[in-house]
Amino acid sequence: MRKWLGFSLSITCIIITLVFTMYYAYQFYRANQTYEFQSEAVPDAKYRLMFIATEQNAPYGGRVQERAVKEAQKQGASIQFRNAVRPNEDEIMKQMEVGIAARVDVMIVQGMDSPRFVQIVNKASALGIGVVTVFTDSPASLRKVYVGADHFIEGNQMAETVAKAVHYEGAVSILYDSKGNNYQIERLKGIVQALTQYPAIRVVQAQFEGDSRDGSYRRTNDLLNDGEHFRAIMGLSSESVIGSVQAITSRDRIQDYFVAAFDDSPEIMHLIASNKIDGIMLHDDGDVGQTSVMLALEWLRGKTLPLEPYHYVTNRLYTSEEFLHENIAK
Repeated sequence: MRKWLGFSLSITCIIITLVFTMYYAYQFYRANQTYEFQSEAVPDAKYRLMFIATEQNAPYGGRVQERAVKEAQKQGASIQFRNAVRPNEDEIMKQMEVGIAARVDVMIVQGMDSPRFVQIVNKASALGIGVVTVFTDSPASLRKVYVGADHFIEGNQMAETVAKAVHYEGAVSILYDSKGNNYQIERLKGIVQALTQYPAIRVVQAQFEGDSRDGSYRRTNDLLNDGEHFRAIMGLSSESVIGSVQAITSRDRIQDYFVAAFDDSPEIMHLIASNKIDGIMLHDDGDVGQTSVMLALEWLRGKTLPLEPYHYVTNRLYTSEEFLHENIAK
């Protein structure tokens, strides 16, 4: 009987992993297609919005798009979605130039910290085109409002969960790249502030150079080779988590660590389904889509001037069990 029960559980786990793998592979395929979507219900709309889907929001653009389109149609505006084949800075710049040339009224786009991004946002602003940043911010630019997570609070919440998981003692590694992205800096500040109250926890800030995934892989290997006995790993970007998990898995030691991630992606979700990530911080992408459109139209109509510079959405930290349970239930 016990053998049969164990066999049944093994088969169930394999099926769940296969289902998640196929689902997120499909999402990844969709995310890497270039597409345009025009709201059809408003042929003579007074206001035209463009939503440029990138990196973090692209894989799950369906949730963003559904709520954004619904809000635009409700308010009599048209909205166009553009999704990049390669979600890099050059591609985003190209899409934003398209929006400027088309003289859309507002562009909604994931913020970047680069001087080029700030320059193009300011160029759009000078031409009367508003820019709303979503998911990650560009506070140095003339964007009208940021809609997304409070990354400092994300860091605080994640740190408390990790501290509890390691029983408030031992070394905790934080992996992040050297690019100095605003969202990673804020997450790091939140983590460090929360963990300083636990004197038995030692924070290892593991910064690395180069590509996020490869750099994280090498940095994690360096820590392991140096005999660093850390009990938990937090990656401040999805790529840094993936690289670190690859390094640890290659040594068959993934079960020794509590691994925490902040951003969803097809690969991150596959790692959760494979029990290689223990906790993930998520927020309501649909809320970001709806709220960004709502605030853009408030600005265009002069209803709220100036807009409050930040509009934060609610975060939730899932354990791998909670995530799998809720997604299987759906």
